[in-house]
Amino acid sequence: MKSINETRRKLQLQINHVSSLMENYARNFNRQNNPDEFQKKVYQNDIQKYESQIDYLQNELGKLSVNHRNTILELD
Repeated sequence: MKSINETRRKLQLQINHVSSLMENYARNFNRQNNPDEFQKKVYQNDIQKYESQIDYLQNELGKLSVNHRNTILELD
């Protein structure tokens, strides 16, 4: 149980970190004056990578929660 809680905490910290990186990246991009189409395409691609990382981490967190609930039910 302690191991599951620790893993859950680590995953949540990773989600928070990637979200923060994405927000900072978006904020810095929005400060640019008149980005060209190539810069916009790179930006969209990078944001999509951040979102994919977050989705993956949230999926792993969800799996962990399901496994944790199943373990509790088995103990009962």
